[in-house]
Amino acid sequence: MSEACDTLTYSNSGSLSERLHKLRLATDSADWNELTSLAEGHDDIAALARTLTRTAQESDRRAKEIAIFNSVGEAMTKSLNVMTVTRIVGDKVREIFVDKLIEILLIDNSSGLISVPYAFSGTYTEPEPFAMGEGLTSKVILSGQPLLLNTGAEQAVLGALAPTEDDNTESYLGVPIIAGDEVLGVVSVQSYEPNAFNKAHVGLLQGLSTSMGVAIANARLFDETQRLLKQSEQRAAEFGAISKVSEALIAEADFDSTIQLIGNQMRDIFAADIVYVALLDPQTGLIDFPYQYGEAFSTLKLGEGLTSKIIETGEPLLINQDLDERSAEIGATRVGKDALSYLGVPIKTNQGTMGVISVQSTTREGMFDDNSVRLLFTIAANAGAALHNAQLYTETLQLSLSQQQAKEAAEAANEAKSTFLATMSHEIRTPMNGIIGMMNLLLGTRLNNEQRDLGQTVNDSAEALLTIINDILDFSKVEAGKLDLDLRPFVLRDCIEGAIDLVATRAAEKRLDLGYIIEPGTPETIVADNDRLRQILLNLLNNAVKFTDRGEIILSVTPVPQTDQDPTGVVLRFAISDTGIGIPKDRMDRLFKSFSQIDASTTRRYGGTGLGLAISKRLIDLMGGEVWVDSVEGSGATFSFTLSTRSAPAGNLPGPPPAPELAGRRVLVVDDNTTNQRIVSQLAQSWGMEATAIASASEAMAVVLGSGPPDVLVLDLDLPGTGGIVLARRIRALGERGNMPIVLLSAMLPISEQQKRDMERVKVAVVLNRPIKASPLLNAFMAIFAGVALRTYKTDQAGDFAVAETASKYPLNILLVDDNATNRKLAIKVLERLGYTPDLAADGRSAIASYALGAHDVVFMDIEMPDMDGIEATRLIRASVQGRSQPYVVALTANAMSGDRERYLEAGLDDYVSKPLHVEKIVASLRRAFTASTQI
Repeated sequence: MSEACDTLTYSNSGSLSERLHKLRLATDSADWNELTSLAEGHDDIAALARTLTRTAQESDRRAKEIAIFNSVGEAMTKSLNVMTVTRIVGDKVREIFVDKLIEILLIDNSSGLISVPYAFSGTYTEPEPFAMGEGLTSKVILSGQPLLLNTGAEQAVLGALAPTEDDNTESYLGVPIIAGDEVLGVVSVQSYEPNAFNKAHVGLLQGLSTSMGVAIANARLFDETQRLLKQSEQRAAEFGAISKVSEALIAEADFDSTIQLIGNQMRDIFAADIVYVALLDPQTGLIDFPYQYGEAFSTLKLGEGLTSKIIETGEPLLINQDLDERSAEIGATRVGKDALSYLGVPIKTNQGTMGVISVQSTTREGMFDDNSVRLLFTIAANAGAALHNAQLYTETLQLSLSQQQAKEAAEAANEAKSTFLATMSHEIRTPMNGIIGMMNLLLGTRLNNEQRDLGQTVNDSAEALLTIINDILDFSKVEAGKLDLDLRPFVLRDCIEGAIDLVATRAAEKRLDLGYIIEPGTPETIVADNDRLRQILLNLLNNAVKFTDRGEIILSVTPVPQTDQDPTGVVLRFAISDTGIGIPKDRMDRLFKSFSQIDASTTRRYGGTGLGLAISKRLIDLMGGEVWVDSVEGSGATFSFTLSTRSAPAGNLPGPPPAPELAGRRVLVVDDNTTNQRIVSQLAQSWGMEATAIASASEAMAVVLGSGPPDVLVLDLDLPGTGGIVLARRIRALGERGNMPIVLLSAMLPISEQQKRDMERVKVAVVLNRPIKASPLLNAFMAIFAGVALRTYKTDQAGDFAVAETASKYPLNILLVDDNATNRKLAIKVLERLGYTPDLAADGRSAIASYALGAHDVVFMDIEMPDMDGIEATRLIRASVQGRSQPYVVALTANAMSGDRERYLEAGLDDYVSKPLHVEKIVASLRRAFTASTQI
């Protein structure tokens, strides 16, 4: 209550005794309004009321301060964390000094910096630490006394810090935080209003800072105790870890097991997400990584990576931040995953440094310290002795057990390989069954020439893919030396064009020139394994397309001169040349290795299994040849191989018929690609034609105007500069001189409607797709000069069986069982084409139920089905038959490995047809079923 009340005029009525009675009642009931009213006067009662009011207010203030101290003290006793204590006190000061700037500042005597763990100015802020000696805070710390300043001028005189003009305050109150004789920091409040604080505020803040000083001192004492305890525990843990590893190493004698034990122990002890044990081969200078966790190193050469630096110096290496920068500083190349913390120590023996143990963290900097170095170095010393002893033990053991291990390993590998190949055979043949089967049905319908050509291409590709799949699945036979070659006469050009066809579309999409050249003297027909040769060519062509982005890919076949006397013996050199990325010299050793890639990184651009070249080399070796590669990085590669074979008379093999209509005809080839020029010219000359090849439109016009027009013009559609259509238009504009047939060569890409109209206007006779092949080119010339096109001289695989009468010849009731919807659909269509209407079942249990409801003569039974397989379903069906003949059960399955047929027949099935389905195989099985039923 203000002293100004004494000057107020008093006009209360009532006697002195009445007012004294009211004063007593107001005091007893703490009615402050009544006391205030009684204090308005000049008599003794008013003075007494004013005194009682001031006493009550002071008592209330003291009570509130005590409550504040108690609440803060109670909260701080529950925490032994400095940051928690500062937050508790800071928030309580905010409640007392509303709308004021609050800071708690602590001095670090070791660094001489003052930090600000608590700052509030409308929101929580995080000021940067500053040096001791600056600002008002330093004044309070140095004096150890409160500092109360009620104007900005007073603050400025004492060196107040104000980062910006907006931060200038008028009132400042700072109280030291003291524990014993040490000043720990300052609690300060500031206001933008002058004279905002008084001595009462100083006392209140001193009481809070005193409690805070005790709490911070206790928290720091607790932290120091915990640090010492942790240090003791760490020492004990280190000794325990060393003892544990040592005991384990003594108990382990095998070299590989010792390495695994070391690596696993390092994972547990250091909680690292990358751990490796690296060993140096001093003879080769290569560093191997027999133990890796969280990393996937390949073999390194000594000199690469931080590992080499540790081996070379024989000293530990600790990098806790900026790993790339630190690696560069010490002259080490970085390999492997990026890490934030790295620790590596040498493994030493009496013979020197044999390797490195490394632990790393990819998530934290500062993961390791000097204690970590000491612990890992001690473990590495024990590991070095253990590894040396284990190496001697393992070498001795391997000498005595090598034969037994080799036998067991071979048996295990063969068993695993057989299981894998059987599974892959089934899984791949199942979808292939749908592709090939449906395409065979499609080719048996009425199709126009274009549709049949497209369908035949798809079918040929699918058949070729199936052949390749079979070859891959037989890889184990190649390794075991049990794969027999199927040596038969075949037309070499057909084999080459078959491989070219399968990569032509991909080459066209990348706008690559793709072609083949068969050099003079190469026999037209040879005796070899056609499928294996095509597989080799396809593997090498696929690689060439994959690694070439521009330019050309050429397959050439050249006879190699021989000195022996065998007139039919011949060695052919096949070469696939590309203009792709080439192969680095240091990656050459990865070629022809199973499951190996030139680029083995997880981010590699080019995919693939890395099996193609390995299979090709095994097949070439088996066929008596050899394979090699010539390459310059950035300038392409040439894969070459030889094939020892013999020529054979064509006999009944299809071949190109004689073409007397072409003899002496002149052909002008206009193509900027010299390989295409050579291919067309060589083929034309082999048919008795005279060929001239040029590369530009101007040269073509000069030939037509000079020596006279040719009999036929072979023109590149994509001729640089002028373009094939424009050149054709200019030639037609010459009148009679330009009136020759034009064969247009186009990439295997869609031709636009505008291009089609342009071709019609210049009267293009034939459009052929590149790569250029003999049959289509010969047909084009024959159509032009003889008026009719020859049939292609490749064997027609479409086939068209007289199947409509099958059901009438072999009347049978059929139950078809297959869990795959596509395979059911295909089998239904095949059987319907044969004239049958089969009953259907989607699994083994349904098959048993369906058979019980009808009288089925034949059951086509899938083998691999969920819940109940075909063998179990067959057994139960046979067990259910009473009073009638057993059905003829045919295994209709994608399992086509060696021994599958025998296994199913032994299990009680009568016949076996492997997928992919072919109509003739189904017909043959139905014929056997009908024969068996009529003999009963």
